[in-house]
Amino acid sequence: QQARAQGKELFVAVARDFAVRRLKGKKPHWSEKKRLRAVRTFSQVSRAVLGDREMDSYGVIKKYKPHVVCLGYDQHDLKKNLALHIRRGAIAPFRLVRLKAHKPRVFKTSRLTKRGRI
Repeated sequence: QQARAQGKELFVAVARDFAVRRLKGKKPHWSEKKRLRAVRTFSQVSRAVLGDREMDSYGVIKKYKPHVVCLGYDQHDLKKNLALHIRRGAIAPFRLVRLKAHKPRVFKTSRLTKRGRI
């Protein structure tokens, strides 16, 4: 909902399994295809695609040319990397928005795992 409020359409890039393993150091609970299907069920989402096959290539951003990119509350390194690519002219500029955590006491993966919900 926070991301959808930023514009007319909401495009979502779902992280590839290899990227999740690399960034979080563990296998994702749901496969990239299952996560993609789940994201596509949300009425706020205009289009959902799988992320890039290569880290730091930003092919999805280059293809769709967003005006705004919304990042999760914990994506500090990605924000720095995107800003660097913009400064270098590797990707067209856009506004970066950091989203607030959505009910972190309820939906944090470590808490859900302890409760047996995932």
